[in-house]
Amino acid sequence: MSTLAATTVCIPSTLEPQPAYVYRSKSYESSSRVCLELFIQHPAGNSLTRFRFERLASELLSASLDRIVISLNKTLEEKSKKRLKVSNVTDAQTQGFFISEAQILEGVDNEDSQIRCFEVPKSRALGDVLLPVSDTLSSNGLSSRSLFLRLYGPTEPLTFRLISNPARIHTCRLDTLPMTNYPVVPFVELEDASLMHCEFLWFVSKSTSWPSEPCHTGFIFTPRPEHLGCRLRLRVCPRNANGQMGLPYGTMRQWSKYGEPIDCKWPVALGPKQPFHEHSFDYKLWVSVLADAVRVAENVTVFDKQQVDRSKAFETRAAVDRLRVVSYNLLADLYSSTEAARDIIFRHCPLEYLDQKYRLPLILREVLSYHADLICLQEVDGSVFSKYFKPALDYAAGMNGIYLSKRALTQVGNDPPRTTVSLDVEKGEGCALFYNRSRLELIRDANILSLMTYAENEPMLSELVQSISEEVTTKHVPEIFSRDFETSRVKSYTHGLVTALFRLKPVPSVAVNKEPPVDRLLVVGNTHFYFHPVADYFRYVQARVVRYHLNKMAVAASAEFGLSVSILLCGDINQSPEGPAYQALLETEAISSTHPVSLSLKSAYGSNADSFTNWVPGFYALLDVIMYSPATGMTCLQTLPLCSRDEITRLLSHDAECKPVPRGEPVDEQDLYALPNAQFPSDHLSLVADFTWHDKESSGH
Repeated sequence: MSTLAATTVCIPSTLEPQPAYVYRSKSYESSSRVCLELFIQHPAGNSLTRFRFERLASELLSASLDRIVISLNKTLEEKSKKRLKVSNVTDAQTQGFFISEAQILEGVDNEDSQIRCFEVPKSRALGDVLLPVSDTLSSNGLSSRSLFLRLYGPTEPLTFRLISNPARIHTCRLDTLPMTNYPVVPFVELEDASLMHCEFLWFVSKSTSWPSEPCHTGFIFTPRPEHLGCRLRLRVCPRNANGQMGLPYGTMRQWSKYGEPIDCKWPVALGPKQPFHEHSFDYKLWVSVLADAVRVAENVTVFDKQQVDRSKAFETRAAVDRLRVVSYNLLADLYSSTEAARDIIFRHCPLEYLDQKYRLPLILREVLSYHADLICLQEVDGSVFSKYFKPALDYAAGMNGIYLSKRALTQVGNDPPRTTVSLDVEKGEGCALFYNRSRLELIRDANILSLMTYAENEPMLSELVQSISEEVTTKHVPEIFSRDFETSRVKSYTHGLVTALFRLKPVPSVAVNKEPPVDRLLVVGNTHFYFHPVADYFRYVQARVVRYHLNKMAVAASAEFGLSVSILLCGDINQSPEGPAYQALLETEAISSTHPVSLSLKSAYGSNADSFTNWVPGFYALLDVIMYSPATGMTCLQTLPLCSRDEITRLLSHDAECKPVPRGEPVDEQDLYALPNAQFPSDHLSLVADFTWHDKESSGH
């Protein structure tokens, strides 16, 4: 029972109470807990001290408030004793401040510049009171119906406005190597925060002290040549979509708007030169200004484009009614950081270039440079997707992302233990599909967790799975690879398919003073097939599933919307063009009794014998694809040329002092500069293709 005589309190609406932050704790999954954080200024000091309380949501409000009072008084008493010892503060200044009671008040109206508040009964459960707090602000900065925390002592009571689910930054780290001319992106994990509204302040320093003013503001920072050798620091202030400031970042005991500083462990290094990529960027700008883009650039190399007028290319780009698509296997850190990767598969690559902290900035700069509408990535680590690429591409390119992890292998049984696939458990790397919000509207996604499981359960495909035999799958397996049929069979079940149906938005500059744009739908798939040489037939089944599912989605969407539906497939199919999986993707088959023929697919890239997208010592092949359905009027305008092995070797071998020294087994001279290396951050090359539609009106499927 409250000792106060009145249960009604009036708070001036002009008052700006300190915030106290309320949110649901995720520390304990088995029980619901409430967190309350606030900052209090001791009368004998100038700084605000941070307090954090975590209590069971089912606890009575009276017990929680009593615990808050006890904890606050204990801490304030300790601070008072310390101040008496180290300063000239008198005992009178530090005593008498301690809190006698705490209340939760609910503001019910706002009249005559007063917010009339009533005490919330302390017999209620803490969670019932605090968790549903509304945070809708009125013009004076307070919500029309708000909760307040009131702390009473001999002096004026302290009033805090409770902010429910404040903007928070759980993680903010500078985990990539800062390099001149390459983007630095913090690994961030946000909750109830808007990336576009959060504040990011970047500081550089060549000394032990830091400047008071930032050199850059914004989520992404690209160090300039004059920053070479400088240390790097980031300060952040979380804000929600309304711009309201959230909980200061980190665990600092003293209040600071920008919370704890985030310092990079490495000074700014000299970024590598990438002649092929830089000329490729020129190429991609050059092809954007072509009026007639039907393979006009087919015989022109990227190295002929050095005189490009880049500003003109950017200016003209939006006037070209086309869709740009990128497909790229990034080489997941899950694999590149293994002992087998370092000492066998990528033994040619210096370890510093194999490290994720070096590779990610190169990959991001390349991906952003293409100004793509669709980006399909394979071998993306889960944390890299959520904390690096997703926020970076959202901020820099206005893109949303869809992610599907591979499924994990688990052991079941004991005599003997058996390996199986758990569809409910993620492996840690997978496929990501990013789309430009200004060009594509997501209607729905229809991901497949396991291609092989899908085949088992689909009547039109189930016979394929039943026909798999050990004899067929191990027929042409190199001796260095395992011929364990059962292991390969199980692992083939870990691969899925990211699938989404989009509506293409018209390009604004194209639609002006012209006929209304054609309404188009596009089914997009992104996949990564099983890699093992034993898996030829498994890959064939996976290809059949992909083709079937994409066509089934297109048929359903065409019937639903009455529009022509095109198909686009990207991915690493781990097979060259002459293989059965590749050929299966190009074939047609019945989708159902009412749709006897599916849309055929065509590769945007040719199958030149010397072409490759994957190159490691002892192996190179064209394993990656961008395929599309030409029957719907979809046309490939141009593709970004692939770099040859000779060209890559020429680009990297000019510096004899940087010649790689392989680890372990020797590497043939022709493979010394295989992928990845100092200039190419993955063991795959990226594919880039521009598409348009030649039909003038929309028609049914």
